[in-house]
Amino acid sequence: MKKMKCHNCGKPAIVTYNNGKLALCLDCNLKFQQAQELIFRRNVKMLNYLTAEIEAVGGLPRLFPRYKVSSPVYYKGDLVLNNINIQNSNVGVINTGNVESIDVSLTFLKEQGNEEIAELIKILTKEIIKNKDIVENQKNEILEQLAFITEQLSIPKEQRKTSILKTIFATIFTSISGFSNLLEILEKVKKLIF
Repeated sequence: MKKMKCHNCGKPAIVTYNNGKLALCLDCNLKFQQAQELIFRRNVKMLNYLTAEIEAVGGLPRLFPRYKVSSPVYYKGDLVLNNINIQNSNVGVINTGNVESIDVSLTFLKEQGNEEIAELIKILTKEIIKNKDIVENQKNEILEQLAFITEQLSIPKEQRKTSILKTIFATIFTSISGFSNLLEILEKVKKLIF
């Protein structure tokens, strides 16, 4: 079975719209959903405004009911994905979008038969998230870089951006240079890729 690719960025698609004519990856679908929510909230506010205008012209304020404008939903609690589980204490300090992207790519890698590299990246991701000595910004940068690496691994080898991958590996090695357990895992991942 051929995997569908995102119509926007080319990553593996997880959602289709319009009877399969539009396929989106996790990141693009999230952006699409957020855009739809913003449009909806703007329209609800406009309806409330227009209702108030009609009432003002008629001289009967608060005659008609108003739509409740929903507030944005912020993630709270444990983050449980197919491959990576994050406890509540760590969720607030990381960009969950990067972790979700890594998780989707790990599932795709496993489906392609790359269980060993998927397991190593899963362990590395968890270890980075729970490491209390890596500062928040640096942790998010490393996770973003890991997300890029896993996305690259889910596309055919000849289409991968090898020079960028090597640069990102060098950057991650520098970022985690003080953590031998992380360096050991990253070195194993690198050997399996190159």
